[in-house]
Amino acid sequence: MQKMPARNTPRSTTGNYMEDASPMLRLARRIREEQGVEQLRAFLAAMGPFSAPNEIRHIGEDFGIPFESIEAERRRTEERQAPRPAPKQDQGGNRMQDQMNQIGMLLNLANMMKNGGDMMNLINMFGKK
Repeated sequence: MQKMPARNTPRSTTGNYMEDASPMLRLARRIREEQGVEQLRAFLAAMGPFSAPNEIRHIGEDFGIPFESIEAERRRTEERQAPRPAPKQDQGGNRMQDQMNQIGMLLNLANMMKNGGDMMNLINMFGKK
């Protein structure tokens, strides 16, 4: 839900000030007016990788948001979005058994190749798990 602007007066008394403002500053003003300071902080944190740190610092200070809080928000967001490794399952016994099965299959294959093995036996051997 959007907040209504506090006042409906022009944003600047100079005519071309809004035209000279960077697109990020214009977005920041709009977000501040419509959604509040917390959403502005989240926006500035999200824009961190895409803009110069000094620009974010300057815009934040213009709105009374310390740069350290913007950086803290960015770190929290990165931590939430970072992929977490899957927990390792103890499959030591299963892995050893699989390796033994593979060795056995290779030995069977070598024996079959020496003896001119039947193609159906090969297919059956690879079909087993």
